[in-house]
Amino acid sequence: MVRPRWLSVALFGLTLVFGMSMEVSLWDALVLSESLSFSLLALMLACWACLLIYLPAIRLAWIRWILVALTIVVTILYTFTRDSNIYFVVSAVAVLVFGWLIDQRLIRLKAYILVYAGAVIAIFLAGYISMSLEIVGRYSSTTS
Repeated sequence: MVRPRWLSVALFGLTLVFGMSMEVSLWDALVLSESLSFSLLALMLACWACLLIYLPAIRLAWIRWILVALTIVVTILYTFTRDSNIYFVVSAVAVLVFGWLIDQRLIRLKAYILVYAGAVIAIFLAGYISMSLEIVGRYSSTTS
């Protein structure tokens, strides 16, 4: 803490002036997407934990499907926050499916895990097609 009041006000104003510079404003979008990516990653990991811990204990099928749908929505939001997030999700779902194949207690959850894995594959394909079309669009606009 700065003792003289005028100096603390001057330092606060100087910080605001530097915050309005062009260099800082160019980084705002990157920092925002990174912060959003970390927050959605934490939410997605919590959804995965709920799937693995609470899904076998839930008796009503419609509550199970709501939990799976919520996890799919969070996964969609996370994967489209940054381009590299989809590769993490695909590899993590591959581990989930492999664990399902090994652990006999998860056999009852076959439909839920397969629906989630299918949704992740569809998200991956949609993102891949979107990136491919974007690259083709950039290439065709530079050649013409």
